[in-house]
Amino acid sequence: MSSKENKKRAQERRAMERAKAERDARLKKLCIGVLAVAVVAALIILPGTLGTTTEEDSSEETTEEAGLPQEGDTTEDAAAEETSAEEAPQAPALDTTVGREVQEGDTVNIDYTGYKDGEAFEGGSTNGAGADLAIGSGTYIDGFESGLVGKKVGDTVDLNLTFPEDYGAEDLAGADVVFTVTINGIYN
Repeated sequence: MSSKENKKRAQERRAMERAKAERDARLKKLCIGVLAVAVVAALIILPGTLGTTTEEDSSEETTEEAGLPQEGDTTEDAAAEETSAEEAPQAPALDTTVGREVQEGDTVNIDYTGYKDGEAFEGGSTNGAGADLAIGSGTYIDGFESGLVGKKVGDTVDLNLTFPEDYGAEDLAGADVVFTVTINGIYN
């Protein structure tokens, strides 16, 4: 394998790792949000049961005396929201506004399928999982990224391209292909 092919494969691997890291960050943020909601719900439900006293044991503190949150006390809610916002890394948001135009330097989320002689080829599809691509990074074959510039979120375009002669996969080296690409969104 040539150094150019190694570089291309390394770039593709890094792009996949970035996409996985972004998905993991979104999942972590979602989990933190769910946990915050659960804590808030517990704080709302528990005070009613913790503060119950019987006449036989009137020496126990009430929830108000113990400093536990009372109904309508939003201090704990705000603190839980602030904590989850501070802990969650702020990943760029995916703008899915239909009609927004792709520009050089944008990072886009796309789905694509590659076709050679009218047949989808192995390894040439996101399988609907989406892929993040920095336009202008040179991580995809010539013409792929530039073919998306000026296209809009929501567009599906066909890119007629040719793999390099020295491409690592022998069955694709020098082959004319068509990539059908859907632009899902642009990161802010």
